[in-house]
Amino acid sequence: MSFMTSCKDNYVSSIPDTSVYLNLNIITDSEYFTFYNAPGSILTFSTDDAVATRPITWRFGYGGLLLVHTIAGEFHAFDLACPKEAKRTVVVEADDAMFAPCHTCGEVYDISAGIGNPTRGIATENLRRYHTRLTGNYLTVTRN
Repeated sequence: MSFMTSCKDNYVSSIPDTSVYLNLNIITDSEYFTFYNAPGSILTFSTDDAVATRPITWRFGYGGLLLVHTIAGEFHAFDLACPKEAKRTVVVEADDAMFAPCHTCGEVYDISAGIGNPTRGIATENLRRYHTRLTGNYLTVTRN
């Protein structure tokens, strides 16, 4: 089974273009298997993770990565950096209700449908989205 989800190719964002690459074995790696089998779940990778415990080829974007497995069974990926603040160190913190608040500007982003849209009107753009592809056992995330 192979499918792609996510964003347009000519995507414009306040979040700078940075390297994004993640290739998760979501079937055999127990850390990711729960995420794969639980629609409505999230998985995050901070930029600190890149230094410590992950493969050297993985790249976590500008502020880190937020992976979302929607209730509809789709996989989506966002940059953790808040687009209103546009700083690497100001990131959203996703919750189990599928919202991702920024504690600096006060915006809350709805990630439930894979869009990452602001809900309070403080920010004017969605969270930066990245491409996802599920092929066999692997979920791959790239910038484009």
